[in-house]
Amino acid sequence: MADLALPDERGDERGTAFGWFHLNTEVALLPASLLFGRLYETFNPSFAFMIAFTIAAAVALAAAALLALTPLPITAALEADVIRKPDRDPAVDGPAGER
Repeated sequence: MADLALPDERGDERGTAFGWFHLNTEVALLPASLLFGRLYETFNPSFAFMIAFTIAAAVALAAAALLALTPLPITAALEADVIRKPDRDPAVDGPAGER
């Protein structure tokens, strides 16, 4: 998770990234927990888990479809020739000065 935040000279952006992540997580989890509890108490546990599974499966399918339809930035940059592929592989050829 810490690698998702870009480092800055002060190093406090990582704490901000963790704070925003946990804020958004908790804002989503509180209503979900309340809804699940209401379904659990009103109907029965099987119904509550069935609804939770249905919602999770629908979100997973939507995320997979969105990911399949969205080009990755590195792919678009390679196609636009913004990032050039190296002519040599340093792991195979060694450092540039050793040829």
